[in-house]
Formats: sequence, structure tokens, C-alpha cells
Amino acid sequence: MDKPTKEQIKKFWEWCGFFKVDYADTMPWRFPASKGYECYFGIPDIDLNNLFKYAVPKVLEKVGKYETVVLVNNAVCNAVEASGKIDEFLFWAIWEVIKNGS
Repeated sequence: MDKPTKEQIKKFWEWCGFFKVDYADTMPWRFPASKGYECYFGIPDIDLNNLFKYAVPKVLEKVGKYETVVLVNNAVCNAVEASGKIDEFLFWAIWEVIKNGS
């Protein structure tokens, strides 16, 4: 499985709601939270924790509950079949949602 490019990763997290503020040198990446913003030194890692915290809820919002469950299930099954990393397969499954503009 191919690794995503830096541009794909940036677009992915921006689609999830992250944005960069130019005036903040120490923690330029922000994510809207219930009380202000969560601040980050850089774009979050692509791991299961971050995918389920930020990306899966966005997918749920865009395509609905059933399609989200199918997407996650297929990503897990494909990763297991290929002896790959679930987070990579889930990233690419969500990337298809982004690419298709859902």
C-alpha cells in the first residue's frame, strides 16, 4: 500500500476540520473543540486514535451511519486480508470519500 503524500495528509486533516494559523509559531494547527480549540505543533499522525477521533465522525456526518460502518468494516477486513496496517487502509478508505466529494 502506498504512503500518502504530505499534500494528501494536509488535505485529509483540513477536510476533517483542522486549520493552520500563521500567527501562532508554537502551535499553528488548530481543531475546533467544544471550548475553543485543540492546538497542535503539527498535523496529527495518521493512527487509529486520530482517525476515529477526527476523521470517522466527519465521514459519519457526510455519508451516514450505515455507510460509515461499511467503510470501517471493509477497511479492517482488507487490512487483515493483506496483512497490512488498519490505519493505512482506513486512511485510504476515507480518502475515497474525500476524493468523491461526499
